Amino acid sequence: MMPAPAILQAIGFHLVGPFAVSLLLFQLYRKFRSAYLLQWTLGFACLTLFHASVALLIVGHEETANNGATLIAASAAGAAAAFLQLGWMAWGTIELAKRRPLKIRDSQRLLILFAVAGLVSGAIPFVLGHDPAVHRYFFLALHALAASIVFIGCGIAIRRYRGAGFTVPAIAFGIYGLVQLDEFVLIMRSLIDRSAPTPLFAIGVSDAIGSAVMALAAVLIVLEDQREVGAEATSQVEHLAYYDTLTGLPNRSLFSDRLTVAIAHAHRHRYKLAVLFLDLDRFKQVNDSLGHTVGDRLLKIVSTRIRGAVREEDTVARFGGDEFTVLIHIIGKAEDAGKIAQKILDALKASISIDERDFVITSSVGISIYPNDGTDCETLIRNADTAMYRAKDLGRNACQYYAATMNHKALEALEVENGMRRALIQNEFVLHYQPLIDIGSGTVFGLEALIRWQHPELGLLRPDRFIPAAEQTGLIVAIDRWVLREACEQASEWHHRGHKVVMAVNLSGRQFQDPELIDQVRDALQATELKPQYLELEITEGYAMRDVEKAISTLQQLKALGVRIAIDDFGTGYSCLSYLKHFPIDTLKLDGSFVRDLASPEDAQIALGVIALAHSLKLKVIAEGVETISQLTFLREHACDRLQGYLFSRPMPPANFDRFMSQKDVLRYARNDH
Repeated sequence: MMPAPAILQAIGFHLVGPFAVSLLLFQLYRKFRSAYLLQWTLGFACLTLFHASVALLIVGHEETANNGATLIAASAAGAAAAFLQLGWMAWGTIELAKRRPLKIRDSQRLLILFAVAGLVSGAIPFVLGHDPAVHRYFFLALHALAASIVFIGCGIAIRRYRGAGFTVPAIAFGIYGLVQLDEFVLIMRSLIDRSAPTPLFAIGVSDAIGSAVMALAAVLIVLEDQREVGAEATSQVEHLAYYDTLTGLPNRSLFSDRLTVAIAHAHRHRYKLAVLFLDLDRFKQVNDSLGHTVGDRLLKIVSTRIRGAVREEDTVARFGGDEFTVLIHIIGKAEDAGKIAQKILDALKASISIDERDFVITSSVGISIYPNDGTDCETLIRNADTAMYRAKDLGRNACQYYAATMNHKALEALEVENGMRRALIQNEFVLHYQPLIDIGSGTVFGLEALIRWQHPELGLLRPDRFIPAAEQTGLIVAIDRWVLREACEQASEWHHRGHKVVMAVNLSGRQFQDPELIDQVRDALQATELKPQYLELEITEGYAMRDVEKAISTLQQLKALGVRIAIDDFGTGYSCLSYLKHFPIDTLKLDGSFVRDLASPEDAQIALGVIALAHSLKLKVIAEGVETISQLTFLREHACDRLQGYLFSRPMPPANFDRFMSQKDVLRYARNDH
């Protein structure tokens, strides 16, 4: 017997609603790939299967009435699918609420729990008796009750964990839950009151309406979720643009923005503010020796300490590398900024323990004050940076206020650094020569080549004004080669004019370590036709002792060329005297600091000790920095071999050489005015 048209329509409403919702959810999942959409798709697919099993029971009840096994199987399968729908809906809601996928183990437990509940609900009608109506509709009522609880709970969870933007979808979930609760009431009323038929059509219509509400809820949830994802992505991009990823502090860009705003407020309300520029002392050594991982951990701790040393309203930023900046709002007087800077230095003094290593980090701090030291963001930061470098020059672990004269020195240093390449190309470097006097004969034994820079704007610059920058930029290599070649060429020219003098040339640390040094010296001698015994190469004691074995090898190769070797600034380093006898050297140069204070018994004893040591090793001694007759007398009385200093001549250009050499006895004409 065929079922009535009203029953077929009701079955159609039951099937079409969840099927349409599952298709919609699947399309949304394909587009947005959100995990919760996949769970909900599976949930409404199971609901479709559940209603199909219910339709099978209702349509085929007469054919299957005598087959209890078929009825039980259909009921159990349908109920399991129905409760799996609830499990997947709960699973998806949890993922939506937590904004991340649920762990597989947890989700499997959830699905197993709901599947077991479905199997139990499908078996309950057959336990209650053999009434066909109970078999057909009771587990449908149980599912409706369970669905009302789950959907109302899901609505509450969505609103609670995702906020006001999900209020409408949460209400839609609640409405669907109420629809299911209404279905439960209708079915149970018909089962209890056998005089009233089961209102399948009304249930089907309400179920279709509920499905439409759920479709709307799904669309609204996706739209709001994607809006939040977009907003979060925008927020992350903004955070990356304005905050340092390692320390979480504002970066240079955000600091500049805040400083600009603070300057505007300070100008309007006529108060002062301060900018502090911090650079960690010798931090590069930590990265080079222990690696960037340890360095990064140190930076995090340092940033926390700096942040804790200032007020909440002040801004601490990581400016880059190991540099930090601090904006101090509203200071009464300039001294207040110094107190805050000192508080930061004190906070950094405590040792930091990382991987069972203790570190003591110090910092140099520069301070600029608005409006005294600048009225715009760039100027205040630049001046604080300049003051910071002044603090480093004064010994580090200190704070220094900006002074206008610092900018002049900084600009001059920048001009020097930028002009060195031009100087090499345009031949602005020149050599001056300071005589080396033989104390026995009173004649010129040789000359030391000393570089100068004839700067077109700054005038004649001594090496201490540009050599440090040349070493930092690597230009020292090209400068060293030029000095060696130029000095050899000048010595060769003097030899051709009859002045057989030795040319002393200083080797920088970079040049001494250069694997091409031997070839450079050989090429310079050959190109200028200077005999090797007239070239003396000077290496400072400190450079020679950095790697003794390598130094010995290099010096032996140089000695094999026939040149002379001198150890410069002897007595100022940390040499081990046991190595000195292994160095193939000809001369020790006594540092001028000991000569200058020969009146001091201690320095006099050091000078005598160096002279005695050199003579015991059959080496010659040159005393640098001789400026007075009393120094000359002391050194001559104690058998010093050669002298160099202002007493005889300042470093002079080549044009002055002939006039100086015309003196028959330089010691006799030594000047007393130095």
